[in-house]
Amino acid sequence: MDFSGEWDSEWGRVRLEQRGYEASGTYTYIGDDRPVEGRLEGVVTGQVFRFRWSEASGSGFGWFSMTGDGGAFVGEWWSEQGDEPQGWHGVRR
Repeated sequence: MDFSGEWDSEWGRVRLEQRGYEASGTYTYIGDDRPVEGRLEGVVTGQVFRFRWSEASGSGFGWFSMTGDGGAFVGEWWSEQGDEPQGWHGVRR
């Protein structure tokens, strides 16, 4: 499975590029009435992308698991401060 492409999620638009086992990209959402852009960088194993995220206000970790048809992902993210994991779901554009 290849995570490359654009995805719509509850945390905004996600754009990913996968090369072999490595993947990276950006996400953009509206926070406090202004756009916030962050970066994702990580490794793909099978149908799972494990990543580190970073943006101006913080950073942390997460994972996406792609559905069998490659049209969606489910996952979680959490901050380095140890916050409870939050859901992150997306559908391919």
